Order: sequence, then C-alpha cells, then structure tokens
Amino acid sequence: ESYVFQKPEKGRQPRAFSSLALPLFLPSPICQSRPCTLGTGRKTQGAGHCHTAPPPGSLHTSHTLNTPHSSHPHTHPATFKKMKSLLDPSMVLSFLAYAGTYLLRKPLGVVKANLGVELGLSTTVLGCMDIAILLPYAMVQTMYGSIGDQLGPRKTLTLALVGSGVAMIFFGNVSSVFILMLMLFANGATQSMAWGACVKALSVAYESAQHATVMGVLSTSSFAGGLVATSISVYLLQTYGSWRTVFFLPSVLSLGIGFIVYTFLPDGAASKQSSSTTTTTTTNKDGSTTTTTTTVSTTSSLEEGGGGSGSKREALTYRELFAIAMLPEVTLTFFFCKLVRYAFYMWLPMYLNRQLHYDQATAGWLSTSYELGAVMATMAIGFIIRVFFDNSDVKAAVVLLFVSTFSMVVFVWTSSWGPVVNFALLLIIGGSSNVSDPILAATIPVKFAAKAQLQYGRDYTTQISGFMNGVAGFGPILEGLVMGLFADRYGWSAVFNLMIAMCLFASMVMYRVYRAM
Repeated sequence: ESYVFQKPEKGRQPRAFSSLALPLFLPSPICQSRPCTLGTGRKTQGAGHCHTAPPPGSLHTSHTLNTPHSSHPHTHPATFKKMKSLLDPSMVLSFLAYAGTYLLRKPLGVVKANLGVELGLSTTVLGCMDIAILLPYAMVQTMYGSIGDQLGPRKTLTLALVGSGVAMIFFGNVSSVFILMLMLFANGATQSMAWGACVKALSVAYESAQHATVMGVLSTSSFAGGLVATSISVYLLQTYGSWRTVFFLPSVLSLGIGFIVYTFLPDGAASKQSSSTTTTTTTNKDGSTTTTTTTVSTTSSLEEGGGGSGSKREALTYRELFAIAMLPEVTLTFFFCKLVRYAFYMWLPMYLNRQLHYDQATAGWLSTSYELGAVMATMAIGFIIRVFFDNSDVKAAVVLLFVSTFSMVVFVWTSSWGPVVNFALLLIIGGSSNVSDPILAATIPVKFAAKAQLQYGRDYTTQISGFMNGVAGFGPILEGLVMGLFADRYGWSAVFNLMIAMCLFASMVMYRVYRAM
C-alpha cells in the first residue's frame, strides 16, 4: 500500500512524527530540512514513503505505512521488517562448511619441512604442491562454476567436503610424488565450488539489505578455518612426529561436516524479494506540491539444483570489462594481495623454522598469529571503515596495504628480537594485509557493476566479481612456483623481500585507484 501525500486541508492540523519514537539505529530526525508531516491522503497501490528519504547507506531507506494516520500522536506509524539473525542455520552451516575446506588446505604448509626431509623433495617440488592444489581450484571455479548451480548449495558443499576428505586420507598414506600431486589436484578441484555454493545459499536466505554483513562474516571463515587447521596440525605433528598423521583427523572432520551440511542445510525453494521505488512530484495550481511514491516488488525463486528464473543475460566482453574505469587496476591489486596472502599461508611456518631457527612446533604455533590478526581485523572491518576512514572503503584498502608493507619491513628488521615481537608484528601484518580482501572481492566489484548497469542497462555483478576473483586466483598458483624458486636460489630473506615488494606495488596501484575514484 502507498499514500499520495498532499497539502493538509485548511483548518486541519497535520500530525508530526515524533523523533523520540524513532528506532535508535535510524538517524533522528529523518527529515533534515523540515519536520516530516503526514497529511490527508488517498489509498493507492504500492508503498508509502516519507517525502524526504533517509541518507543513502542507512539501514532503512523507506517507510511502509499500514494506516493513513498514526494510531497515537507519539507513535511512529512506520513498520520495520525484522532482520534475520546471523545464527540462522544457513549462516552457521555455510560458515562451518567453508571453514572446513581449510582443514584440508592449511596443514600442507605446516608439514612441508617434514615432508621434504622424509621424501627427499626440493623446495621447488614442495612449491609445485601448492600449484597442484591451487591450479584446479582456479580452473574449475572459472570454467565449470555452472555445476554448482545445477546441484544447488547443499549437494555442492557436501561434494566438496566429502571429496576433499577422501582425497587427503589417501594423501597421508602414499609416498609416490605423482600420487601425492594427484590427490592434491582432487582436493583443489572439489573445493573449488565451495565458495560459490556458500554465497548462493546466503544470498537466498538473507534479504539484500543484509548481504554486505553476511558476506563479511562468511569471509572470516577462511581465517578461522586456517587458524583451527594450523593448531590441529601443529598439535598432531608435535604429538606423533609424523606428517602422515596430520591429515587423518582433519579429513574425518571434513567428512563429518559434509554429513551435517547435507542433513541440515535448508533445502528447497527460497524466494527473494526485490523492489524498485519511483517518486513523482507534481506542482498544483495553488503552488503546493504533491509527492507520489510507488514501490514495485518482484519475487524470484531459487530452488535446490536450479539457477533462478532461467533467463539468460548477455555477458560483457573482455574489452567491455577492461573498459570499466579502474577495474584492471583493482584486479591487479587483488592479484598481488592474494599472492602475498597465500605465500604467508603456505610458507610462514617453514620460513620461521629455516630462517629464524624456531623449532617446528614453535614455528607452527607462532604462524597462527597471522591468521588471528586476519580474523580480528576482518570481523571488525565495518567498524574500521566507519570510524577511521569516514566510510571510504577504497581509502581503507590503500592505507591498510601501506601499513602492511611497513609492518613487513619492521618485521625483517626486528626478526631477531624474539617470539613476542615476532608474534605482535605478524598479528599486525595479518590484520592489515587481509582486511582489504572483502573490499577488493565484494565491495568494489559492486560499484563497478553499478557503473556497468548505468552504461549497458543490465546487472553484471556476478560476472564482474567472478572475473576479478578468477584472475586474482592465479596469484596463489604462481606463489607456489615463484616462492619455491626464490628460496632455492636466493635464500629465505629474498622470499620475504619479494613479498614486501609485491605488497608495496599493490599499495601504489590502489592509491592510484583511490585518486581516480
């Protein structure tokens, strides 16, 4: 329902909205220029709105009125839809599922030193193991992502977790380098569909107003999963002394999570409602104005195993993608950020062991500070952007990347000062270098999609974000080969200096983006 707000009749006092009745999370008062009044109106189709909208970016941008007049002079006549809890089964199970994939990805970085000694593998070959898991991860995600749409989130996540668990159980029981590489390939291929399935499950379960929040929470699952995986791996390696025992328990946990997801993840059709609002202002003969606000709601259904309404939209060409202002620069930044992040994931325990001469257990535990910083910073990303960067996510990404670069330089200078200083600096590096990932992977692609929609008249959010993530996904692939070669030829100091140079380059490119946007 909507109402056409007109000038009140003579002799009739309009009812003012009491600012004291507004919810605490809304700006008060909503109408900044003059008191918001509700006059007489006639009932029409749509949804009624206050004549002055709240500021862009606020939690609610419109009010739906159930009656033409407030039942009480001090009661706000608007009603607000209750937001779904972050403890909804879809959120909890999606978070658990994607964190579970890291139970079988992170342990490889912990056991590399033992694996190389027992099987006589060079650092270059160990780096190729990273490629064996990351190459199929990027390729399958880019080329066969439609499989996830056909199976639906529940079955896709189950396949990812069970397939990875089975592959890594075999990984811990063979010695052939070829079979080890093959099992890592299977692990990466099955895990590749997990992220898209989680995003799809949450986009269906939550209204669009909550998507930014839930995707930010979901992105922390990789850091939380990596932290848990590292802790379990270090404990098993320290207790049993063999790298083979490290993979069995995480694999069993992955199988268990897969069973839980298949059993409890909400299934069936789920509807998403979207609305478009049109406001028309008409000047009457007597000089007064009449404002008409109409809301048109549409509902689409996404079913398990289906991709939505089935309509096909024309995709942007690569030339059109690169023609979007600053998209190549942001994609390049994302590429190097992912490369550096995976270098820390895969090589930090070995660097601490070989270069700083910590024993393997201490190196493993100390490396968790990087994931811990990432989790803390990513969970607080909304607060950080709002309080310290005046709601500018691009500015936040620039500053934090420079902070990460400087912190890495300080870490090299103070590496001999002991584990406390090392832990603190790795905590800062993990937070500052990883907090930009949700910005580069989600927030900025949405802005690019809005530009593309204005130019081409279609919504290309999925294609643009997928393209940027796909290109950036090749950074971790090169990481395995490049870092291994540098460690063999130039030593571990050169590896860390290379990461500093890459992070500095990404910071400078992102600064150019900030100046342009």
